[in-house]
Amino acid sequence: VFAGNDQNICFGDSAQLNASGNATNYSWNNGVNDGVNFQVSNTQDYILTANDVNSCSNTDTVTIFSLNLPAIDAGNNQSICIGDTTQIIASGGDIYTWSPNSFISDININDPFVNPSSNIKYYVNGTDLNGCSNIDSIEIAVDALPNIDLSNDTSICIGDTINISASGGNQYLWLNPSSISDINIANPNIWPSNSSTYNVIVTATNLCKDTGEINITVNPLPTVFAGNDQNICFGDSAQL
Repeated sequence: VFAGNDQNICFGDSAQLNASGNATNYSWNNGVNDGVNFQVSNTQDYILTANDVNSCSNTDTVTIFSLNLPAIDAGNNQSICIGDTTQIIASGGDIYTWSPNSFISDININDPFVNPSSNIKYYVNGTDLNGCSNIDSIEIAVDALPNIDLSNDTSICIGDTINISASGGNQYLWLNPSSISDINIANPNIWPSNSSTYNVIVTATNLCKDTGEINITVNPLPTVFAGNDQNICFGDSAQL
């Protein structure tokens, strides 16, 4: 009687035992049926008892070793701004496959880059050197950019001061450091001496950023001459 070779089976996978020999009937302990798959949950010996036509019996034993599954970790959930790219890193295995195959640089490495356009959950299947696999997942939340509203492009005369404004966020940074009252407020005063573009970075409460610009055209003052000073006798006429 032969119970078969010992087997290495990943936890939760199925195994099958097949008896052989010259007996007339065979039976397994532990409730296992010959030639029928069963789920492996722990390492265990399985004893095969065989009986022949002479009512003689013999036994053989096979061991099913339950291999631990790899502890696959897809990393912590992340939030990104729409249009951004982030890296997701899995650990615990030797071979990796990510799904779905959407907005991802490579599904067959442990550390791909992703740039989804909406909220998504990525699953990673990690396999170890024993061929055992396990799954973990990571959620990527995609946040919207601030909806920026800017004051209109305009023209001013050289020497004038005007107010420009941006809205749609809670933090503002104007990138023109000169001829501006405050670069960190939404509505600074400006007095450019040349035509200029005022760029602003607006940050929303979700820390997503976007940029906008306001174009200011600076017009020169008209050329004017009032004439030379004149000396006029009291009561005489003058002309300007």
